[in-house]
Amino acid sequence: PLVYFAAVDSATGAFVLLLEDLNYLRAVDQADDCSFEDASACLLSLATMHAKWWNNTELPAYSWLLDRPFAIDPILAQQRMLNGLEPFLDMFGDYTPTGIESLVQKLTPKIPEIAVMISSSPATLVHGDFKLGNIFFDDSAEGADKIVAFDWQLAGRVKSASDVATFVMQSFSTKSRRQHEHQLLAEYHASLTDLGVEDYSYDRFISDIQVSMLPRLITRVNMFSHSGQRLLNTPDGMKRAKKMLGSLQMLIDWNCDEVIPK
Repeated sequence: PLVYFAAVDSATGAFVLLLEDLNYLRAVDQADDCSFEDASACLLSLATMHAKWWNNTELPAYSWLLDRPFAIDPILAQQRMLNGLEPFLDMFGDYTPTGIESLVQKLTPKIPEIAVMISSSPATLVHGDFKLGNIFFDDSAEGADKIVAFDWQLAGRVKSASDVATFVMQSFSTKSRRQHEHQLLAEYHASLTDLGVEDYSYDRFISDIQVSMLPRLITRVNMFSHSGQRLLNTPDGMKRAKKMLGSLQMLIDWNCDEVIPK
């Protein structure tokens, strides 16, 4: 969104932020399946941004960019996982794909190492929470960006696969994701190459996708263990919970345990 005015009082923290009104654009409910066409447009936009900032020497100058794949410090994320796994399984174990509990137990001791892996080169500018709930679609656009992404509070400088994994994991039912994922990932990687990114093989990209899915599991467990109960109180909340938890099947399908450091 365009920024019309922004100001902050550093002494009090009070601020004013006036943004473009985008309610004329199309939104897709995050609980619904994304179409292949919308997903393709999203990944093309990501590739354009990622290629522009690929290993860009200016990135370190933006001190407000996160240099990790989640909002909180990795050690704190690890502690929350230790404390939250039992409440998470008590509330949502019946909706969680088989194999996730074992994966969490294997992943938790390695969270700081995973964070380092995802923040290592090649790094680029990432949105940090690239999902349908943070995207508008401009169906009238011709020769211009067809999507507008908002909610950039988790913007960072990590591997591009972090954005791609977040989007593919959270945008589809398991059936649709299995149908579309490889074509979408191949298109994204081809776009990177066409836009000038060099020395980044498709095999390395796929390995980065595997690693970059793991923080989504960390986020899910921590979020649901602390505030997931309210989702169970309404039919709409339950629908969203099932969609978010069902999306974790991607970690099992992609054998993400293989990339966790031994």
